Amino acid sequence: MGRNILALSDERGIMINSAGHVVYELPFEGSGNSAAEIYQDRNGEIVSCFVRNDIFFVFRENQLKGTFQIISDLEDFPESFLEVFRPL
Repeated sequence: MGRNILALSDERGIMINSAGHVVYELPFEGSGNSAAEIYQDRNGEIVSCFVRNDIFFVFRENQLKGTFQIISDLEDFPESFLEVFRPL
């Protein structure tokens, strides 16, 4: 993204800007591996997504926009989501 770097471990995610300042830091709870994705949306804003175990975190720029738990069973999926999301 040119002006930011995203660092990730199984314990935390952190975004640092080009001046070396921490934009945000996200400590992960639980155990297991973590994964991250960062991209620039159509409006030029940076979106960062983190996953550890079954918890998903979404940041837009430096603000946490939401967290949700990944559902493993289709029966637990909200009815309104079934038309949009299909489990793999």
